[in-house]
Amino acid sequence: MVSRNFNFHQREHYPYVVLPRLIEQHLQGPHKLPDPALIPKPWFPNRPTEPVRPSEPHRGSLPVLLIGTGLIIGLTFLALKAGAVLYALFGMAVLLGLGWSLINTFRYPARRRYYERVLLPQYQQEQQQYLEQLDEWERECSVKVLEYEQLVKQKESEHQRMVEQVRRQWEMGETWPSDLHPAYLNTPSEARAGRQDGRFRLFLSRFLPEHTDFEVKVLDCRLGLLRPGFLHPYTPDIALQVSKANHTLLVDIEIDEPWYQQGSERVPIHCLWNSRQMERDEFFRANDWVVIRFSEKQVVLQSEQCAWFIVGVLQTVFVPGSTQNIVSPSVHRRWDEDEAVCEPRY
Repeated sequence: MVSRNFNFHQREHYPYVVLPRLIEQHLQGPHKLPDPALIPKPWFPNRPTEPVRPSEPHRGSLPVLLIGTGLIIGLTFLALKAGAVLYALFGMAVLLGLGWSLINTFRYPARRRYYERVLLPQYQQEQQQYLEQLDEWERECSVKVLEYEQLVKQKESEHQRMVEQVRRQWEMGETWPSDLHPAYLNTPSEARAGRQDGRFRLFLSRFLPEHTDFEVKVLDCRLGLLRPGFLHPYTPDIALQVSKANHTLLVDIEIDEPWYQQGSERVPIHCLWNSRQMERDEFFRANDWVVIRFSEKQVVLQSEQCAWFIVGVLQTVFVPGSTQNIVSPSVHRRWDEDEAVCEPRY
């Protein structure tokens, strides 16, 4: 069976793989780089102030002013004669205003000449200077905006190049979880080996070095990993130390038999969802080991496919971007306690 990917922790079928959490996180993709630092917005000088156009002088209506003045004078005289002092004062105030308007009306030609000869040319000159300053201000702002946009684009391009570089390094296996520190076997073990452990161990010791560029070492089968608070250690069926480019994995290869003989009875073992087996897998996982489980039937009838499956797992972990096909033995459904005793032994 050939496929390009496989599911880790798919425990319902053999083979299945249990990975350390750090490796799982590593395989999800390269670490995310922080976003580039924000570039402060450019500072713009103050916009030039537009000059105010002077008010154009207006000619008053001389007849209206004369008639209005005459009427106010008459009304004010009548108010004084009648003793209405307040009305008289109001009339006098209005009369002063009309008098000032009348004077301005007579001065209109001079004010008009002053407006046309002095105020208007001065405004036009200031307006021309304003337009020149405004044009210079707009050019300066445009330059600053362009420089800012180019700097932002440059920062984004640099960040994107770094992201692509990190991804390429991840795909080629040049990055590795820095906190991954697998615990080495440290305790003598008296656990009995399974029927196929020795034969498959010998097969792997020859197959893996010939078909991979990994540095593979088969560890001592008489050593186990000590469990705190327990007398006996957990002992891998086959323990591998696999290294590539200064990165090291410890791998526990398990060969699961469906039952063992006890007197005249067959006792089921390695059953689906067996809590002791799951605790064992989690213990190795917590100690940064990779666990790969095959059924006894797969190891006996499809040894080479099992070995290629191990190679595929290692290739996936060491080189996440690899497109190499993964060869797998035929899927073997896990058994429950009733089904286990009906499974053949080899």
